[in-house]
Amino acid sequence: MISATEKPQEVIISQSVRERNCEDRISALPDDLLVKILLFVPTKYIVTTMILSKRWRTIWTEVPRLEYEDIVSNTNSEQKSVWWFLEKSLQLHKAPILESLCIQLKEICPTNVDVVKLVAQAVDRSLRRLLFHLSWLAKPTSMPNRLYTCETLTELELFNKIILDVPPSVCLPSLAKLFLFCVVYKDDVSLFRLLSNCPVLRILLVIRSEEDGNVKKYTVKVPSLEEFTYLYKRPLSLAENTRSLVLDCPALTKLSINDHSGDSCSIGNMPSIVRAELSTFCYPDKKILRHISSATSLSLTLTEELVVMCRPDNFSQLVDLTITPCDSGWLVQLMLMLKSNHELKSLAIKSVSTYFHHYTSACFLINGLTLKHNVYVVMFSVLYNYPSFVEQT
Repeated sequence: MISATEKPQEVIISQSVRERNCEDRISALPDDLLVKILLFVPTKYIVTTMILSKRWRTIWTEVPRLEYEDIVSNTNSEQKSVWWFLEKSLQLHKAPILESLCIQLKEICPTNVDVVKLVAQAVDRSLRRLLFHLSWLAKPTSMPNRLYTCETLTELELFNKIILDVPPSVCLPSLAKLFLFCVVYKDDVSLFRLLSNCPVLRILLVIRSEEDGNVKKYTVKVPSLEEFTYLYKRPLSLAENTRSLVLDCPALTKLSINDHSGDSCSIGNMPSIVRAELSTFCYPDKKILRHISSATSLSLTLTEELVVMCRPDNFSQLVDLTITPCDSGWLVQLMLMLKSNHELKSLAIKSVSTYFHHYTSACFLINGLTLKHNVYVVMFSVLYNYPSFVEQT
């Protein structure tokens, strides 16, 4: 509000002075505090702060977390990749430790640029986390060898058109999390080399595509691994299959396998397993369920092969059970499991619409059996996602 003694021009000047003083107060803050403030700002705006004043000219170069992403729109207008901005800004960047570098280059990215050199430069900054998503129109490319010997790297996420070509010198002593999304594998040896030289790896997430290279035997043998998620998008093949998944991780506590490829599957003993999810249309090892018998939470897609392997005494510690029957013989085995299990508190049965008409009678049988064990039972159809039976007993 303008007072009676103030003129409009004086008010404007006063406001300008206050704004300038406010800016000066922010600029007077220590460098490390300004860097922390910039951590909350997107990278493309962080770099623009260099034009504010001489004080701000180099502050952004110390920010330890950077994110770059190609934005692809549906319009017909010409679209520019973030690559050029990425390349120039990284050349000017001076932070001694690069805590996190996230790069997402999509189909608008030029195909004649050197992404390998860029990653190598980032590794030289004591890189701790790298997320690299490459979906350009060129062929898949390999990562620089020095990435596989980065002593500071704790988390690595690789997406799409990246060839996993691991050198014999690989050593990642600090890597705790590894995510491989639809990458291209050079061969079985490269995969084995990588996983065998990550002594503190705790979390591994793998999503495989239909065409992911020459891996025949996907071996995961990591003594330190605690969580493993595996999703294979390859469709079920009726032809003779020579591929396999081999898992040997005794420290594992959480396991999720979703594989409808028809590959064989072998799992070693997992005495520490707490939560397991198996949705496989494959050829499982006969001991696969026995090796996850310590689980307290279990989700199973009951194929014909798994139904045969379900023994009443397999899961004596089970508290939560979710099953998706894919075979008509599932009910008998389930009833035997329920009779021998006195810890179960929750049972969910997901029906495929083809089998749904069998479930009404099954409800009453299961309800009668679980009544004395105080088990919460839910049965519903996957097609309609609508409960057909919900009973708290």
